[in-house]
Amino acid sequence: KWSFISAMACTGAYHEVSMGPLQHPGAERDTFTGLSKESSEIGRKMGITYVEDPIEYNLKVIDKLDPDSTASMQKDIAKGHESEIQGLLFDMIALGEKMGVDMPTYRKVAQKFKI
Repeated sequence: KWSFISAMACTGAYHEVSMGPLQHPGAERDTFTGLSKESSEIGRKMGITYVEDPIEYNLKVIDKLDPDSTASMQKDIAKGHESEIQGLLFDMIALGEKMGVDMPTYRKVAQKFKI
């Protein structure tokens, strides 16, 4: 669940799009897939065993969402409010580094939001 929420919120905020573009081939879906791969690898390193491929599962979930929906983090950022970006983006990068997981997609997204 955490892998999905992080990937969905970070992708929507990074590309400034609703979920519709994530449901079709393109840069947005590629970002979502990259974030899902990286976060699921953190889970593997932590000993989590997946019943189903986590990337395929996340894609199935994203494809069922209302194409006009957005993540709460994305809404908060757009309004200039405090958001969950620390936990959903920056803490994921720190955890990946701690677990020895390469996080190129997360780092790419983080570049947009560095203060």
